Amino acid sequence: MENLNINEIMKEKHFCRCCLSEECYKDMSNTYYNGNKKENYYEMLLNIFNINLKNNDGQRCLICEECVSKLQSAAAFKNIVLKVQEAIEKAHCWENIDANILNTGTEKEDADDFDDFNDDISDKDFNWENFTQNGSQKGIN
Repeated sequence: MENLNINEIMKEKHFCRCCLSEECYKDMSNTYYNGNKKENYYEMLLNIFNINLKNNDGQRCLICEECVSKLQSAAAFKNIVLKVQEAIEKAHCWENIDANILNTGTEKEDADDFDDFNDDISDKDFNWENFTQNGSQKGIN
């Protein structure tokens, strides 16, 4: 924003409530269409930035095209961040479910059953014909 005298600008009937530009085309209280999507710029400012514009002087709240574009970009960015946050929370929820399953008694008991197996295996326990072309033990002289 340039060094402008706000009082001078406010004497004008039409100025942007976001940047004080005198090139305003849209009333923020109206609903507009962006493609097939409805937009109300007053509500968007409130929902995205928690800015509640006060209009004590009875003038219309106007917004310029540049600020509309910035507001639309901010809304799109907010939606992306919210979707990513939701995806992270869902993934974290699934991690917690997986961790809970692994920490239940049933799965732990099943894992402990492996200790009962005899893991002393010798070469005579294998039928080498199943593993080599000529039935000889490869790698053993």
